[in-house]
Amino acid sequence: MRTIDYIGSSDNSLSGSRNAYTPIVFWYAIRSLGIGGIKRTFRQCEQLAAHAAEELNAHGVRAWRNPDALTVVFPPVGECIQTKW
Repeated sequence: MRTIDYIGSSDNSLSGSRNAYTPIVFWYAIRSLGIGGIKRTFRQCEQLAAHAAEELNAHGVRAWRNPDALTVVFPPVGECIQTKW
């Protein structure tokens, strides 16, 4: 086993490389959707994130997101919700 500098740890893979599956999935998305399709998908996701933040705030949950971000941040949920879901 050798230390791989760019991941800062030991690696026991044959080439010390990262997962090859993710680039293949990305390539397939570009080939099947095209750049326009990826942009449309991103806009839909962005609208969904904005809607989720708005709805959470409308229901008293202090949610937010950075401009153009897809991630919605909200406070930790109660234990009863954690247990149920």
